[in-house]
Amino acid sequence: MNSKIKGISKEKLLKAVSVAYDDSYFWVCIGTETGKSFFEGLYCHKSCRYSKDELIQLITNSSYNEFLTIPGHNGSLAIDERHYIYISGIDEAQKYPATVDADGFTHLICEYNRHYDVYYKIDRMNKTITFALGDFKRTLPLICHTEWAWKLDSAGLLCSDIDHLDQSFQDPLWRDIAIKLGRRALKIKSIAGGNENG
Repeated sequence: MNSKIKGISKEKLLKAVSVAYDDSYFWVCIGTETGKSFFEGLYCHKSCRYSKDELIQLITNSSYNEFLTIPGHNGSLAIDERHYIYISGIDEAQKYPATVDADGFTHLICEYNRHYDVYYKIDRMNKTITFALGDFKRTLPLICHTEWAWKLDSAGLLCSDIDHLDQSFQDPLWRDIAIKLGRRALKIKSIAGGNENG
């Protein structure tokens, strides 16, 4: 997540939410203490699940034309004094066109959000991995026999070995992190600017 978010306009945020999948839901945090404001910092709150239409209504009803992060809580957007959302929730609900030439790719789908996904294919002979999603596609060298189980690096994807990498990507315990890594490798942009996951 880009730590230097200056703000997101109401128009841009509404557009991002409106192009999300219709069955998407978003976690909205609602302040529980009276007399406090998320514009001053984080305070006690509860989380509620909002539908796409409910979130659009919340944003539309806000008196603000630009939404800022909560001080000291990057990755959040204060919609008003008592409501905030996570930018990642909107990023993860964005629609992408069908991934072309997906034959031979493994499709990783997030357990709790079926719209948050990525495709990958390992070429064992050439020691490369290709990530794909929609129109995005990127091939990276696999650098094996490192101290890392797997780690994205400027030189490629570091891993202990290819079999472990492949198995752990598909393991339900690690799948969501593998999706995040794949999307980061694809340099998918966040609605806030910068790469979606860092």
